[in-house]
Amino acid sequence: MKKYILDLTNAQFKAAAKSITDQDYRINQIIEWVYVKKASSFADFTNISKELRDALDKRFLLRTLKIVKKEKSVIDGTVRYAFFT
Repeated sequence: MKKYILDLTNAQFKAAAKSITDQDYRINQIIEWVYVKKASSFADFTNISKELRDALDKRFLLRTLKIVKKEKSVIDGTVRYAFFT
């Protein structure tokens, strides 16, 4: 069963990723794509090989929230969102 990548702590992800690649700089690149660049799919990881992206896709889920509904209050300007995950 695939694990949602954002449910893992940094240490848990690094341990799980060691089974895919033993190169620390590759793991750091993946972390950068997920947390800094906020990539929505493994295909976006352009500086990582296709084989590694496929291995990540087989083992992990990477999804982003999609805004389904946005409402703004006319009273105080509060904004509410409904998301689809």
